Amino acid sequence: MAIINEWLSIDKTSGTGNAQITLTASSYEELVERTQSLVIQGQRESVYLNVKQNGIVPSITLNTRTLNFEYVGGTQTVTVNSNVPWSAIVGEGDWFTVNKTSGEKGVTTISVTADRNSLYENKNGIIEFAYEGSVLVTLNINLEQKPTPTAS
Repeated sequence: MAIINEWLSIDKTSGTGNAQITLTASSYEELVERTQSLVIQGQRESVYLNVKQNGIVPSITLNTRTLNFEYVGGTQTVTVNSNVPWSAIVGEGDWFTVNKTSGEKGVTTISVTADRNSLYENKNGIIEFAYEGSVLVTLNINLEQKPTPTAS
């Protein structure tokens, strides 16, 4: 196997007659594509070959897409798995907080804390997870209403 460059190699560099060649590309974890041009020369003609390896598609996944809190509030965790650096955009509402609003690629655990609900209505909020401003996944936050008092 002959190395063409730092990411591409070829199994044969010479031969006679018709032959099949195999190009091997190393794994690639970047976002932009990479290319390499090759010239395969024969006695009568040359073949020009452009090799392109696509970049990865940005991905952010969560172990859950919804957190449901009882009216007393509390803290719950969410696992963020991403192949790119991410940022969390916290939606409107001052009744919940998140302990991390950004992270690197890999697995990160964040905590979401909801305050006690003193209202007789449900509260809803969101946290959007984005890469370079593009939202890739949304986490819904729900806080149930304070129980209605019962007459005795």
